[in-house]
Amino acid sequence: MTIPDNARTALTVILGGFAGISMLVGLRQEWQRSQVAPASAASETRALETSAGQTALPPRLIVTYAHGSLRCETCRTIEAYASEAVRRAFVEEMARGEIVWRDVVYDAPEHADFPDRYNLVSSAIILIAPGSPGDPASERWRRLDEVWQLTHNRDKFQTFIVDQVNEFLDETRVHNSSDSDS
Repeated sequence: MTIPDNARTALTVILGGFAGISMLVGLRQEWQRSQVAPASAASETRALETSAGQTALPPRLIVTYAHGSLRCETCRTIEAYASEAVRRAFVEEMARGEIVWRDVVYDAPEHADFPDRYNLVSSAIILIAPGSPGDPASERWRRLDEVWQLTHNRDKFQTFIVDQVNEFLDETRVHNSSDSDS
């Protein structure tokens, strides 16, 4: 049995319309979820910063999860695994305000410099050692691109994050002590 051309055309239009509507609904749902997540993450960061007690010194390390306003499941996994690793391994440092977790929506106007400043093309975990006040060039940072290959194994992912934070802190300590020796 053959389908007449006009019926085939109608069926193609109907199926194409259905696919298009499905995509729009999915994008709308993802957009709505992304509008809720940044606000809660921002308030969580403020709570961490204030719960550490207002110290006169800036944090030694800012662990930053930078992402766009639309995120895929892997991006959300990166945030969840990294946040959990940092919060579990560095409880005391976070309580003292030495290490801060920060969530940044890099396509928001207030963070428009992030993609260029940290060479971002997608979501990333960035370790940032703030520089001297008024001297942004003294800031040190490392982007942890390897996290994308580790999302399939939570334990390896989290071990990698903790190891990288410790290594970066050690390097920053050495760098800062050599600066003070000069």
